[in-house]
Amino acid sequence: MEIEKKKLLAAAGIILLTTLLGILVYKVYFAPAPEQPIPEDVSGDITPNQLTESDARDKSIGVDAGELASGFERPPLETAAQVVQGDGGQINVAVTTVISNPTAALTTGSSDGTFQFYDRLDGRFYKADEDGNKIPLSQEIFPAVQSVTWAPNKTIAAMTFPDGKKAVYDFNAKKQYSIPSHWNDVNFSPDSKQMAGKTDSPDPKLRYLFTSNIDGTNALPIEPLGENGNKVIVSWSPNNQVIAFSRTAPALGGGGDRQGVLFIGKNGENFRQLTVEGMGFQPSWSPQGDRVLYSAHNGSSDLKPTLWIDGGSDETVGAAKNYLGIDTWASKCTFLNNDEVLCAVPDPSRLLPGIGFAPQLATNTNDTVYKVNIRSGLQTIVGKPDGDHTIDTLSVSADGTNLFMKESGSGEILKMQLK
Repeated sequence: MEIEKKKLLAAAGIILLTTLLGILVYKVYFAPAPEQPIPEDVSGDITPNQLTESDARDKSIGVDAGELASGFERPPLETAAQVVQGDGGQINVAVTTVISNPTAALTTGSSDGTFQFYDRLDGRFYKADEDGNKIPLSQEIFPAVQSVTWAPNKTIAAMTFPDGKKAVYDFNAKKQYSIPSHWNDVNFSPDSKQMAGKTDSPDPKLRYLFTSNIDGTNALPIEPLGENGNKVIVSWSPNNQVIAFSRTAPALGGGGDRQGVLFIGKNGENFRQLTVEGMGFQPSWSPQGDRVLYSAHNGSSDLKPTLWIDGGSDETVGAAKNYLGIDTWASKCTFLNNDEVLCAVPDPSRLLPGIGFAPQLATNTNDTVYKVNIRSGLQTIVGKPDGDHTIDTLSVSADGTNLFMKESGSGEILKMQLK
């Protein structure tokens, strides 16, 4: 009788997981966007064109050198020639809980050895040292912040609140700037003096990619979005050439799950397109902006996330393309330097087929930290944190001695020594 109950519970769990996956896939890819209030106009003229499924701006489409066809053969994660075990042959490593409160917005501090975060319990932003000794960045309280985007200088942050209001706060100047609630996905320029984002409106003609000063002044439209705003990812490159990615270009041959991605320049430049081997494109710039690390999933990976690197400039896109042999999301990685990344890699047995469509369900992944050289492809096991941890954010201290990791469920911040 007890065995039958366990079988029924297991079957019910599988049905529930399948149903949730189906709902999430529908919402992400097929559900219509909710209507928003008509936004206020920003300065500048808006042209009637929009980014389309084809070459909206007469793109110079380049062919990827050494491009892999859809259905690539995936090398195993632990190939002796590629993977090097960490110091002393130890895989399990001790980690320390440095912040036990639930947190968000973990990032490296502006000074050596420190990190910064938002405390969800008291609504304040803090800077902390490697032992977790913290001091507030401001005495201001920001209750129930839903999302935070840090500027590169780590002294300015854009915030979204539960009521839909949005603000930018300068922790050095102790100033807060309200920005329109219809400005979405705000991201900062390399000098932290400007930001880019997307406006929303029931009228497709009033949806566009824009730039402005951090206080919301001098807002200028860069590209009309039309019906394709949900296909544009705002991400200002460190080399100041690109402000967004647009998943609206045609893929170059191969299977139907390949994507063409355009680089959108702040001055209307024409860049070659990036061809992505799969869906779920999730990018991250290298510190110098010359490479793009990204994850994607396709049929050959059982719709699990795979990690790739490609060039980040018009001269290198496609020519520098390489599959890194790691199954994880780009959001679970951080650059150690311009040539190396650290990634929290889930236990392969914990990644269900199709999880690429629903990363929100990857809540029990038992991660191991890998270091990957994006030029040579060499993988090194840094260590597996003691216990069973699901990491959603990694941040390396500016002096390179410690890796700080935010747990997905608890929001606690853990420390792993690197040196």
